Amino acid sequence: MSTQQFHFLGVIGKPAVDLAKKCHAIVRRRKQPKEWRPPFDDVNASDWSTRDIERIDLLCSQLLDHRYTLPVMHYSSFLDAYAMGPHGLSAIRATGEQQVRAYGSAMGFALYESRHADLWREQIRLNLRRKRSGGDWHTHHVRMAMDWMTHWKHEYAIIAISECLGGSRMDADVHKSAAGRLQLPLPEEAPRAAREGLMTFSALIPATKGKRSSRP
Repeated sequence: MSTQQFHFLGVIGKPAVDLAKKCHAIVRRRKQPKEWRPPFDDVNASDWSTRDIERIDLLCSQLLDHRYTLPVMHYSSFLDAYAMGPHGLSAIRATGEQQVRAYGSAMGFALYESRHADLWREQIRLNLRRKRSGGDWHTHHVRMAMDWMTHWKHEYAIIAISECLGGSRMDADVHKSAAGRLQLPLPEEAPRAAREGLMTFSALIPATKGKRSSRP
């Protein structure tokens, strides 16, 4: 288990189509696993080459660097301190070309395109009716993003991104922090170092010219 931040970005118009093409290209290069896997673990990082794992991490990282600028029209996030890896991304499921999901080493993504909006809304309805507690937060965030993006009358793509921040938070540490005093600025923690390390190896990918900023 780990501490994961899940991000939800709504991209509008032609840039959404470009984003979908990038995500589909990565998924098409997936190596099909030979062994059976349980539904929550049907996709994992071992399905991609080292180069593609770096591309997945870099794509996610660059999107997050620009999450407050157009053509991103929606952004939200939540923190799961007891996540089962990035598998929250499998909360809303489909088959065939509609299922666009990939995992890198520190990040992963799931894509929800407006051209399949009816399918995603039906899956969301079923999820909420079944009360799938493990994926409820994810499901609610995707639904909220779809509701907002539909308002603009343009095609869109919603990309959910998982970001590994470190290990799960221990109960003893949680209770200790609850009994302490608020310190501002907050002390430096491991997740920032982890993200800076991600920036370092991702910057080695020649296929992408953009340089990742040191976002907080």
